[in-house]
Amino acid sequence: MPVSIAPIENGEPGLSVREKINLLIAGAAAGSLGSVSPEELASMFDHDPPAVPSGLVMDSAVADGATVLTIAWDFNSETDFLYYDLQIKEGSGEWVGIQTSAETYTLAVKPNVTYSAKIRAVDKSGNASIYCAVVTHTTARDTIPPAMPIGFHSNAGLDSIWLTWVANTEADLARYEIYESASSTTPLDSATPSHATLPNSFV
Repeated sequence: MPVSIAPIENGEPGLSVREKINLLIAGAAAGSLGSVSPEELASMFDHDPPAVPSGLVMDSAVADGATVLTIAWDFNSETDFLYYDLQIKEGSGEWVGIQTSAETYTLAVKPNVTYSAKIRAVDKSGNASIYCAVVTHTTARDTIPPAMPIGFHSNAGLDSIWLTWVANTEADLARYEIYESASSTTPLDSATPSHATLPNSFV
């Protein structure tokens, strides 16, 4: 007697694809498949892709000098949903794929750079939706300067001057810039520093 295997539709209980294949193999070994057409075999499996993910958005923020990009989208409700295929691109570079079952993804990125993202859903049968429309976002950059150094002291030596000051506490501090001049006039912002140092002292 031929083996009878009902198709599985999205959201309906039934045999998994692996279980169906095992039944087909067992039926073939027992000679009980009968005359099964390719169309009938194809109908035994789920070919319906999940819905295209919607609501894709991107946002970024700066914390302690680091820029963080957050990508979010709406939940897919298919019962046989497996994962999201998230594709991210920096500028005009190559797409980088990430598999996740969550509805958000966060990563550290470069500041003031345009990133693109698109996403599709994949179900347990391997069916994939098409990608949603590409979304772009230019990441935030740090616009807050460090505090002005305080406690500045200079001590003259035989052939040098030792400068000291209270260390800044900003986590993203890159350097101190020292301007050396015979004039007491405050240098312009565009002026090139005479020296640069990270420690809070200079000789």
